[in-house]
Formats: sequence, structure tokens, C-alpha cells
Amino acid sequence: MSAEYVTEPVAKPKRKISVFDFFYKYGTVLMIFVIMIIFSIATPNFLTGENISDILRSISIVTLIALGVTISLTVNGLDLSVGSTAGLATILSASMLVLHRQEIAVAIIVPIIASLLIGLVNAFLVVKVKIPDILATLSMMFIVQGILLTYTKGSAIYTNMPLPSGDRAPGIFIPSFLALGQGHFTRYSCPCYHYAADCAACSYRFFLYEVWAFFLRNRREHRSSKTFGCTG
Repeated sequence: MSAEYVTEPVAKPKRKISVFDFFYKYGTVLMIFVIMIIFSIATPNFLTGENISDILRSISIVTLIALGVTISLTVNGLDLSVGSTAGLATILSASMLVLHRQEIAVAIIVPIIASLLIGLVNAFLVVKVKIPDILATLSMMFIVQGILLTYTKGSAIYTNMPLPSGDRAPGIFIPSFLALGQGHFTRYSCPCYHYAADCAACSYRFFLYEVWAFFLRNRREHRSSKTFGCTG
């Protein structure tokens, strides 16, 4: 005797988007456009290329950090150590140039390696040790801050700075390194292009994440709607 059981996928009721949900999702974007319109009317020079370049240059670093946090939020995670990690990267770049007289490649690679190590430790604590991400990254934030204060002794790193031995720092901020943050290409500064490239790369990652999530969701629905048979 055989019997077949057919399970049909249950149609999900369409949820109507209320006004509250709309402003909750898109309110920030709308307010940005409203503020841009208000400032454009009040200040004629607001939408000029020079002013837009200044705005993008001032928010490029914060945007880069925010994109990293956004990626962690896509998997329901949170990283509180990004600010301290960015500060460590800054100090390492400056020390490689000013204190150790290294070239631009070393000043870029060393901070990247240090940041990757911090991220790997955070991932190990969260994934393997099962520590909540908030606690793990909060602890890492204070650890990195302690390392920064110990390394710099609370002072900034600058050209011709005095050393504990009584001498002066032998290195300088080389022009090619300064050009990454202060240089210009055509009408806009270099950080504007960094900003655009980071946003494009992050958008591509989010697109891949959404495509993969859509594929997995359809695969689960297909499995649930299959015909199961039993014999007896």
C-alpha cells in the first residue's frame, strides 16, 4: 500500500507598508535630500564642486569605518572596536614613516596586517569561544586603546618630534603618502575617489549577499514544496 502526501507552499499574506515603516526605513535618506535642498537655497555655493569635494574629503574616513560596521550588521553582528582599530592604523602608519623611516608600501601594509589580526581575534572570540560580539569587541576596543597609549605615551607622532633618547625623529611624512589624503586629481581630492571606490565595493558585497540569501531562501521553499511518498 502506498500513499502520497503533497505539501503545497503556503502563500504568505502581503504586508502593506505603512507610513511609519516607510519613514523608518527611508527617513534618513529623505532628510539628507531635504537638508541638501535647504542649504542649496540658502547658500548658492553649496552645490559647487569645491564644496562637495570638501564634504566628501571630511567624511571619507568616517564612511570607510561605517561601511565596515555595516558589513558586520548584515550578519546580525556588531563591532565596537573599529574606532580604536582605525586609531591604531593611523599611529602605525605615522610611526613607520617618522620613527622608522620606511617607505609608503610599509606604511600601508603594516596597518592593514595589524587590523586584520584584530579582526581575526574578534572573529575567534565570537565564533569559536562563543562570547557575545558586543562584549568581545568592547574588550578589544579597550585593549587596543591601552596599546595605543602605551606605544605613544599619550603624545602625537609628528615630523622632527623629540625622542626619549634626546634626539629628533629621523623620518618625515613623504609627499607620496600625503598625496593619498591631501592630493587632487582633476577637480576633486583623492579621498573623494577613495570614498566612491569604497561605496562601490561595499554595494557589490551587499548585492552578492542578497543574491546568495535569495538563492538559499528559494532552495528551502523548493524543498518544502516537494512531494513526499511512503510505502507500507
